[in-house]
Amino acid sequence: MATPIRSIIRAATKDANSPYNVLMLLDPNNLDFISNLASTNNNFYFLGKVNDAKWNNPDIPKPENCFVLDCDDIPSHIDFDLVLCSNKGFFQFLKSLCDFWHLPLVVLEQETIQDEYKITNQHEWSVLRTFQGDVNVFLSQEIRDSWGQMGYVIEENNPSFCDAWDNIFQEASKLVYVRM
Repeated sequence: MATPIRSIIRAATKDANSPYNVLMLLDPNNLDFISNLASTNNNFYFLGKVNDAKWNNPDIPKPENCFVLDCDDIPSHIDFDLVLCSNKGFFQFLKSLCDFWHLPLVVLEQETIQDEYKITNQHEWSVLRTFQGDVNVFLSQEIRDSWGQMGYVIEENNPSFCDAWDNIFQEASKLVYVRM
C-alpha cells in the first residue's frame, strides 16, 4: 500500500523527465478526453472497482499508458504523484485518498452549471461549490464562469493541450509538501 512518506519521497526525488503517475476513476462516457489526456505520455491508473467501469469501447482503443486497476487495494509498487477528479460525484472519496496519502488533488470540471440548477437546488449547489481541488481546471471559460471559481482553462481543442496539462501536473505535484 502506498504511504504518505512514499508520496513525499516520490515528490522530492522524481526525475523531471519521468512521467507522472496519475490516479483517477474511469468514466466510460469520457474516453475521448482520457485518450487526449494520455497524449501527455504520463501514466494514468483507474480504480476500476470503485465505480465498476470498464474500457469497453472498440472505437476508442485504450492507450498503452492507461491502466485499469481491477483490484481491491491500491498496488504497493506504484508511487502516485497526484489524483485527478473528473466527476464531482466521487470528489469526497478521492479527496479522502489525497488527504491520507498526502497527494495533491486536481479537479476537472467539464460541465456548465445552469442558473436554473443553482436556483432550484440551492443546498446542493452550495455543497458542490465547496468541492475544489488543490488545482482546478475547466474545459472552457464558459464553464469556469458558470461555476464562479478560480482555476485554469484548458480547452480540449487547444494545440497546447498536452503542454498545459503537463504544467498542471507539474504544479500540482509540487503541492505535496503543503500537506505535511
